[in-house]
Amino acid sequence: MHKIIFQASNVKLTPETKNYFKQKLNKLENLLAKSTSILIFISHSNPSNKGGESYKVEITIKMPKAFIKVEDHGQVINTVIDLLEIPLKRRLERYRNKYKRWEKGENWKTIELDQMNHKEPERIQEDYQNYYPAIKRKYYDEDRPLHPAEAIEQMELLGHNAFLFKNIESDKYAMIYKRKKGGYGLIEPR
Repeated sequence: MHKIIFQASNVKLTPETKNYFKQKLNKLENLLAKSTSILIFISHSNPSNKGGESYKVEITIKMPKAFIKVEDHGQVINTVIDLLEIPLKRRLERYRNKYKRWEKGENWKTIELDQMNHKEPERIQEDYQNYYPAIKRKYYDEDRPLHPAEAIEQMELLGHNAFLFKNIESDKYAMIYKRKKGGYGLIEPR
């Protein structure tokens, strides 16, 4: 297994906590064989009036041609680690089952993506003077074109509800997302 990088915010990680992480990841060693890096980020939020202490744990694993990410929060770090074990194992197994497609360059096939037959009426834009929203920026290194089915897999491995990608079919940027009524939607320019 590769070296595990620990990052913490507002919390001091004890050697016992690091060893507990390592024990949990050792159980998944056969699924982590292809990993190139493992990043574990733990943050602690200060107690507030509404709730008590809360720890957020994110595990991000870089695999060839994909990232796998799981996150959860709770009041005790070890409990949160236990909660993440099952979804992490599922995503690693999903990656292993789909890796053959990436490795051999097999075509990605989809059951037809749901088409958007209706459009929401445009909402009237109000004038918000002096309003500057907080924007969290994320950057990525890989920009290779993907098939929509491969983009769905990437989105599922990250545990997100939407994924921006360059569509190999149209050579334009597109966004795939989970629909509330089931299935997936695809948004792209004409």
